[in-house]
Amino acid sequence: MGRNKIDEKGIPYGARQKMPFWYSLAWSARGASNALNVVLVAYITFYCTDILGLNAG
Repeated sequence: MGRNKIDEKGIPYGARQKMPFWYSLAWSARGASNALNVVLVAYITFYCTDILGLNAG
């Protein structure tokens, strides 16, 4: 087999590097915003049907 090619930092090409912490925060923020949207839509639906008396259809 051939030898692994190494970049300028001495890391073999294709090797996994440690992901920065803010990447995981950004990914989690996406899920949190989706969850918040679901909660808000559910509350607005409840408010419109039960409090305002609007038809759900």
